[in-house]
Amino acid sequence: MNITQFAESHNQNPKNVTMYIFRHKKLFEGHIKEVGKCKYLDDEAIRILEEHYPSISSTKTIENEELQKKYTKSLEQITILQNQLLQAQKQIGEFRSNQLLIENQKLQIKHSEDLIKKQKEDIEYLKQQCDNLQKRTLFDFLFRRRDEQMENTK
Repeated sequence: MNITQFAESHNQNPKNVTMYIFRHKKLFEGHIKEVGKCKYLDDEAIRILEEHYPSISSTKTIENEELQKKYTKSLEQITILQNQLLQAQKQIGEFRSNQLLIENQKLQIKHSEDLIKKQKEDIEYLKQQCDNLQKRTLFDFLFRRRDEQMENTK
């Protein structure tokens, strides 16, 4: 139940209820959850507020017991749905966090693949250089013909 719903059900102005909560912060600490701009009251907060703002007798407003039961059941369902909404929002936050982690890991994998590709290219180049050095004869080595062969491979 949010503050506006409480105020309407107790025939009060929502601003008055909000001011009472603001003036008694210590009493309501940990008993009010904010979802967006809406503040939701737990059972303890409702009990504290009902001490200060007594509720309108439900027998006066709802004369038929069957309607009263439906009303109570509806309020319970609203509370359950609000709790489910809070859980769903928490799961959405966790899902978004996991998505960011996955994207980060994908970037790391791409970076690693690029490094591996570069290292393979370097290995191929070094192999080619080794092959060229092995092909040289003693005569080429002594008379520094290395430069000509190296220029041909480049």
